[in-house]
Amino acid sequence: YYKMAPATDADLPTSLYNAAANYSLGDRPKTAIALYKEFTQSKEKVFRESPYYLEAMRLTAASQGSVFDYDAAIATNLELYAVAKDAAKRGIKPPPPLGNDKPRTTQDIALEALFNAAVFAELDRDFKKAVELFTKYDKEETDRRNKDRALWAIARIYRSAGDVANMVAAYDRWRRAYGKDAGNADD
Repeated sequence: YYKMAPATDADLPTSLYNAAANYSLGDRPKTAIALYKEFTQSKEKVFRESPYYLEAMRLTAASQGSVFDYDAAIATNLELYAVAKDAAKRGIKPPPPLGNDKPRTTQDIALEALFNAAVFAELDRDFKKAVELFTKYDKEETDRRNKDRALWAIARIYRSAGDVANMVAAYDRWRRAYGKDAGNADD
């Protein structure tokens, strides 16, 4: 439908997004990446202002990560972070919630993208970048539990890197700030 429909068809973004999503679900991540990129790199206003635009960017990064292209996944998540931060200026709305999920704001999407970029940097064993991104996430996040997990991740990264001094300091900061929180007794 997408390739045969006229350029003015209002359903073009939806059909391209659905095709990409189906390739993702069909375990064809490289084809999905190509279709998501076609969606997100389109200069047409109907694509840029589609509620699927941010979700297409998020799924591009997830697909890139699934094929172990961590550098691309980091870059795409950081691009998503920047786009979601000023989505209101660009006229971009957040995607509609699926099922009974709670609606997400563009700020939620931006923070998730920043967190995901940090996770992919950690998976790529770029520990310096991962710590920078988790630290930035910690500064912007307002939810206490998410801040807790970011600081815990920083300590874990120092442990993986073999940086004992920074690991001890990070775990001490975590214990002072979050050690007595409910659910942290086993951490």
